[in-house]
Amino acid sequence: MSKAQDIEQALGLLREQIEDENLAAKDRQTAAKAVLSHYKESVNHYQGKGAKDQKKDSAVEAAERLKLVK
Repeated sequence: MSKAQDIEQALGLLREQIEDENLAAKDRQTAAKAVLSHYKESVNHYQGKGAKDQKKDSAVEAAERLKLVK
Protein backbone atom coordinates (compact mmCIF):
# COMPACT_ATOMS: atom_id res chain seq x y z
CA MET A 1 0.00 0.00 0.00
CA SER A 2 1.13 3.49 -0.69
CA LYS A 3 1.37 6.20 1.92
CA ALA A 4 -1.73 7.87 0.45
CA GLN A 5 -3.71 4.65 0.85
CA ASP A 6 -2.44 4.21 4.41
CA ILE A 7 -3.50 7.76 5.24
CA GLU A 8 -6.92 7.28 3.64
CA GLN A 9 -7.45 4.06 5.61
CA ALA A 10 -6.40 5.74 8.87
CA LEU A 11 -8.75 8.66 8.20
CA GLY A 12 -11.60 6.24 7.51
CA LEU A 13 -10.97 4.48 10.84
CA LEU A 14 -10.86 7.83 12.65
CA ARG A 15 -14.17 8.88 11.06
CA GLU A 16 -15.79 5.63 12.21
CA GLN A 17 -14.43 6.10 15.74
CA ILE A 18 -15.71 9.68 15.90
CA GLU A 19 -19.16 8.58 14.68
CA ASP A 20 -19.26 5.83 17.33
CA GLU A 21 -18.26 8.30 20.05
CA ASN A 22 -20.90 10.79 18.88
CA LEU A 23 -23.59 8.10 19.02
CA ALA A 24 -22.49 7.09 22.51
CA ALA A 25 -22.58 10.73 23.63
CA LYS A 26 -26.09 11.12 22.23
CA ASP A 27 -27.17 7.97 24.10
CA ARG A 28 -25.75 9.33 27.37
CA GLN A 29 -27.45 12.68 26.75
CA THR A 30 -30.79 10.98 26.11
CA ALA A 31 -30.42 8.91 29.29
CA ALA A 32 -29.48 11.99 31.32
CA LYS A 33 -32.53 13.86 30.00
CA ALA A 34 -34.76 10.94 30.99
CA VAL A 35 -33.31 10.91 34.51
CA LEU A 36 -33.74 14.68 34.80
CA SER A 37 -37.32 14.45 33.58
CA HIS A 38 -38.06 11.72 36.10
CA TYR A 39 -36.50 13.81 38.87
CA LYS A 40 -38.52 16.89 37.89
CA GLU A 41 -41.73 14.85 37.86
CA SER A 42 -40.90 13.43 41.28
CA VAL A 43 -40.15 16.86 42.71
CA ASN A 44 -43.38 18.26 41.29
CA HIS A 45 -45.30 15.30 42.70
CA TYR A 46 -43.93 15.67 46.21
CA GLN A 47 -43.54 19.45 46.27
CA GLY A 48 -46.95 20.20 47.71
CA LYS A 49 -46.87 17.31 50.20
CA GLY A 50 -43.94 18.52 52.30
CA ALA A 51 -42.22 15.15 52.01
CA LYS A 52 -38.59 16.28 52.01
CA ASP A 53 -37.30 12.75 52.63
CA GLN A 54 -39.21 11.48 49.61
CA LYS A 55 -37.74 14.23 47.42
CA LYS A 56 -34.26 13.40 48.70
CA ASP A 57 -34.79 9.69 47.98
CA SER A 58 -35.93 10.56 44.47
CA ALA A 59 -32.85 12.71 43.88
CA VAL A 60 -30.58 9.94 45.12
CA GLU A 61 -32.34 7.43 42.88
CA ALA A 62 -31.94 9.73 39.87
CA ALA A 63 -28.24 10.23 40.63
CA GLU A 64 -27.73 6.48 40.92
CA ARG A 65 -29.43 5.94 37.58
CA LEU A 66 -27.18 8.50 35.95
CA LYS A 67 -24.10 6.74 37.35
CA LEU A 68 -25.35 3.46 35.86
CA VAL A 69 -25.64 5.08 32.45
CA LYS A 70 -22.05 6.31 32.37
